[in-house]
Amino acid sequence: LLLLLLLFLLLLLTDVVDCFVDLLWEMNVAPPSRAQHVSEFQEKAKLLLKDNEKAFLLSALSEFKRTKSIQRLMSSLNAVLNTPEKLDLLRPLRFLIPDTFALRAAFDKMAPYHRMAHPINREELESMGVSRPLRIQRLPHESFGMNIRGGFDMGTGIFVSSVTEESPSALGGLRVGDEILSANGVAFQGITHARAVEIIKTTTSLQLLVRYTGHVPAKYTSRSTFNWVDSTGRSLGTSLPPKKVAEVTSGKQRHVKLDKSIGPLGFSVRGGVDFNLPVFISSVDQKSQADNIGLLPGDEILMVNTMPVADMTHGDVIDIMRQGDVFTLTIVYRGRIPTHKVDFGEMKFRGVRKDAHTGDDDDDDDDD
Repeated sequence: LLLLLLLFLLLLLTDVVDCFVDLLWEMNVAPPSRAQHVSEFQEKAKLLLKDNEKAFLLSALSEFKRTKSIQRLMSSLNAVLNTPEKLDLLRPLRFLIPDTFALRAAFDKMAPYHRMAHPINREELESMGVSRPLRIQRLPHESFGMNIRGGFDMGTGIFVSSVTEESPSALGGLRVGDEILSANGVAFQGITHARAVEIIKTTTSLQLLVRYTGHVPAKYTSRSTFNWVDSTGRSLGTSLPPKKVAEVTSGKQRHVKLDKSIGPLGFSVRGGVDFNLPVFISSVDQKSQADNIGLLPGDEILMVNTMPVADMTHGDVIDIMRQGDVFTLTIVYRGRIPTHKVDFGEMKFRGVRKDAHTGDDDDDDDDD
């Protein structure tokens, strides 16, 4: 009975572990940052190296930063990392090598990973992002059988988000989570999504350079905000002289009439539904008609004549005010003016399951 109970608990624990692993794969996983690799390298170096060895290694890294010579760096490393335990520093160190101009690939080729106390095998090296060349051929009537996601316009590289089983891409060795570094000699760093699709779709033969990352872009979110100033152009605070603040109560609607036949109006407006903003009076010329009737920078326009402007574009509001000589504005003082738009974009990543072949939940991929 005790043996059966232990067996049941073991099976239950196995299920829990499997569920936890699945959850980790589905989470929004991002690769470790360079700062994390630097921290790991510093901690291990502190434990494994003597002070003179650390100074020598620091000098070697400074020289590499200047010369970009992997061969000279590796010669220095071999002099310092002279035990299997010290060679374990190669693991965090490789991530400090810039992944440009094939520097990291050259480092991987020369590094004695097999002599480490905890060696890095080929499969692990691939999972750590070593670039590899692929050749994929398709017939004119078939597709490559892959989806890509990302691009410079989304703030990321170009990633493979799905690969159809038995497709030319699958047979060629392409994997979900691969980042495409180049295609047919064209570098994919800094390339837009549309341009990447065009390059891939207009050929039947692809010479790719890819690296496995273990993640793909999952969702791109963007938002916009506006910088605001008060009616004098300064940061928000007391926006009008005390006398005028007393005369105009924020939130209280006023109605003002303007007549173009008696002279220039003397004010500017900013905003509209096309800017995702209310319409504001942004400036008023001194001693102008607008100034004389009490228009203020920071007034929000609610209506032109009897027409609400909440769903109007900036151009629509201007067009209405240009119709006829006389029009009435319904306004309310807000005490602030939008100055310029600030856009923010963020790409979130998700981890790739080790057995993943196809995309599962997003519809924004391009089938190539």
